[in-house]
Amino acid sequence: MNSDGDVNVTFENNGPSEAAFKPAMSLRATLLGEEGGGSGDPDGGQTGGGGQTVSESGSNGIVPVKLTQAATRMDVTVPMSLPVTMDAAGNITVSNNVGIYNDSFGPVEIVSTTLTGANGWSLVTYGTDFAKLHVGAKQFAFSINGNAVSAAGAVNDGIGVIYGGASKGFTYDAKVAAQNIAVDELKIADAVFVVGWYAAA
Repeated sequence: MNSDGDVNVTFENNGPSEAAFKPAMSLRATLLGEEGGGSGDPDGGQTGGGGQTVSESGSNGIVPVKLTQAATRMDVTVPMSLPVTMDAAGNITVSNNVGIYNDSFGPVEIVSTTLTGANGWSLVTYGTDFAKLHVGAKQFAFSINGNAVSAAGAVNDGIGVIYGGASKGFTYDAKVAAQNIAVDELKIADAVFVVGWYAAA
């Protein structure tokens, strides 16, 4: 989409990513004494059947359950850009089909979202009256899910947790100062979504 402003998105991953996506999990139920040792050794003693012998009625046969699992890889996709188009009358159009896709096995959360101006453009508060700004001023305002981005670039994005194999859409809007020279797909900011595992405390 052609636009007067195109907000590029940078993805920062603060979770582990070493292992393969959706790792296979191997769950082994192994008899006590499976891995060597002499007969009668509670940590490894084997009897003739290769397992633990229960020799008295009512006695316990304790069998450990052993898990082998690779670290789950994070695989999250954020938008390529957040296009903003303003026509000659000052009307703004933005995409209504953006979201974040979690192709990881486990849930993730958007830890934080920030915007930083680019190519000489700067953020101003969303309540600014853009009809009063100088023509050609490289200033814009932005909101995500109805929450205004501050002039410092911080925002409560309201995206939250995205479960494994799921996606979550979000809305955004912008205001841009009038320009006397047309621009085409000019990057005016970088939006940084910091993604982390939705982990146990």
